[in-house]
Amino acid sequence: MTSSFNTCIDQAKNAYKSRLAEDMRAALVEAKDILKQAEQDSEPLEAKEQATYIRLWMLYHGRQKTKEIYSILKQHLTELEDLGLATADDYLQLTRLIDCQPEDFEKIIPLYPENHRLILDLGKYYLHQKDFENAILCFRQVLKCYAGHHLALAWLYQSQQQWLISHCGADLSGFNEANPDKVLSMVHDMADSKLYLELLEKYKGITQATEPKHQIYAATAYARMGQWEEASKLWNALPEDADLPVDGVLIRAEYYNLSRQYSKTITLLSDWVERDQPQNHKIQSLQELLTAWQSDTGITIYQQLKVCILLAKALLQTEKQAEAIQTLEKALALKADDPVVLQEAAKAYFVTGEFEKAIELMKKARRNGLQEKFFLSTMADFYFQSGDWQSTQAVLEEYHKREMPIPQTLYHAGVANYHLGNFQKAYHLLSQCILAGKHDYRASALYYRILLLRANHKFNEAIKDIMQLLPYYSNESADYWHIMLLLGDMAYYLGDYDHAYEYLINVHARVPLKNPHRLYLQMLIHQGHGRGQEQAVDIEKLSESTLIEQPKDATEFVHNANVYQQLGRQKEASTAFEKAAEAGYAPELHYKKAFYAAFEAEDYDRVIRLYEKIQTSNPALFNQDLYSRYAFALFKKGDYNGTIEAYKTLLYTYPAISADEGILMKWGRVITEAYYLAGNYDEAVRHASIMLSKMKQPDEWYIKLLKKIEV
Repeated sequence: MTSSFNTCIDQAKNAYKSRLAEDMRAALVEAKDILKQAEQDSEPLEAKEQATYIRLWMLYHGRQKTKEIYSILKQHLTELEDLGLATADDYLQLTRLIDCQPEDFEKIIPLYPENHRLILDLGKYYLHQKDFENAILCFRQVLKCYAGHHLALAWLYQSQQQWLISHCGADLSGFNEANPDKVLSMVHDMADSKLYLELLEKYKGITQATEPKHQIYAATAYARMGQWEEASKLWNALPEDADLPVDGVLIRAEYYNLSRQYSKTITLLSDWVERDQPQNHKIQSLQELLTAWQSDTGITIYQQLKVCILLAKALLQTEKQAEAIQTLEKALALKADDPVVLQEAAKAYFVTGEFEKAIELMKKARRNGLQEKFFLSTMADFYFQSGDWQSTQAVLEEYHKREMPIPQTLYHAGVANYHLGNFQKAYHLLSQCILAGKHDYRASALYYRILLLRANHKFNEAIKDIMQLLPYYSNESADYWHIMLLLGDMAYYLGDYDHAYEYLINVHARVPLKNPHRLYLQMLIHQGHGRGQEQAVDIEKLSESTLIEQPKDATEFVHNANVYQQLGRQKEASTAFEKAAEAGYAPELHYKKAFYAAFEAEDYDRVIRLYEKIQTSNPALFNQDLYSRYAFALFKKGDYNGTIEAYKTLLYTYPAISADEGILMKWGRVITEAYYLAGNYDEAVRHASIMLSKMKQPDEWYIKLLKKIEV
């Protein structure tokens, strides 16, 4: 018989799971017949099996939602009580009904004074009955033990709103002058900071706005709105023995952390970590329990967790990693699945170098409800601090698909792309970060954008960014002088040598320059900059050692080219200028410098090659000086027909040359000789005759050439 009964029970369970109401009822009816037969045969089933049967009937009727559900469930609960097996879960079937009566709660709640689901139902009952004060008590009690319970939070806020309307009217115009403190305290508890400050201002003649409680509440309101300066003024005006409420303590600690006063956070919160949690209430009646809740001012689990998190942050910032981890372990002992505590613990373990442990905790936080944006931003921060730029970029790309960018993610993504060589993308991200206004990442974003602009040889734009960055630092700080070094570096490459000398000599006076900047300073002194001024330091004279042995980028090639020129080594200067141009640094300028240096070195093969490269890369650089030197190089290399064609092109493009006797006399001999050596004697004679006709005294060279042609 027991076996048949259990089979029916199993069928009823399966039907319930499959939402097959009629099948469930049929199985339970069959079980009922078996139960009756067992009683008639004096073979009653075990109480545990009977309780399961009763509970299944309760579940069945609960789904039917009939008018008689309240009385049916009451009957079933009586049967369970007779068996001595009624539990809190069984009573929840009743307390969730809108028909549940006060006497039911009077009986049930004292039996389970710590059951948050029963207390939640009691709060809903009071809210429905418009007993807002008791509803607020119930929802607060739930939140004391279950931080962040979303239903309790929602109903608490609804109860507070309704309480406020009942006391002040929908537009708050009916403010009760007899008891303003109660209204102000309620608004403070609702964390409606703007409304609190408005009411405090409006009714400061009614209530004592200067008394410590209202100062504390006002300071908290300003802090919640992010107006930390106003909050700080009020806190600093409080008496030293002012008894701050828990939320005031927490916000003050947050202010200390934000303003980097970590030692004050540690002093403020150290005693709070060991505060006792609310004690279990051994109460005989519901009214006694409500009274106990009203007078219970103990720190809640949520507040205790917040204390641990804020204290751990301060300990980490003061390099007390072991104490920070101990503090967070205490928080996890209170609530092992709290995602925010898990996240903070992960950060602490990361700082101590336990990367795998940090990742494990972050994944656990994610599984326990940590918002995806916090998971991604924290993971990106871990990768960023580890220098894993590829992973940083990948995680933040995913973040930016889901969330609006914030300064931190823009900065981290910008720097990652900078290191990966994605300069255009890095520039865009860093610029967005800078434009986001005043925040902790703006100075660092400016610094990396300066490096980015310098790498792309946009020195003028980089200098504008430096001018924005300098106010962030004292002129006594190492960062300030590092920025001044960058300023000198860029002035040097812009050809602003006077300023470059000034910046570099001042930096060198504080921190001895290293190469390549020491070499730049040598070059400037050699060129005469700073002459006549009292030199701050001794710098070696320009020599072979001024050269950068293994130049890494275009700017260093330019430096070497300038040194080679000062040393009279034009051919090597030309090679260095060409490499700078090929690296993309002002190619028009540096190809031209390479061209002129090659011409000075009489390396005509290089002159011809560089001219052709200039003409291909930027035809706009064509001018008579470049072209005339190119034609002369052709002549020196024996390409006489090429020289003649170049001369014709030059005269066609720049007809004014034929009217300039100085240029004409300079070129006449080269062209005449080119015609002669090319075997075009008629043209050689014609040009020689023209040149002789313009001379007061005949040039012996032309006379000898004409005699050679005649022979």
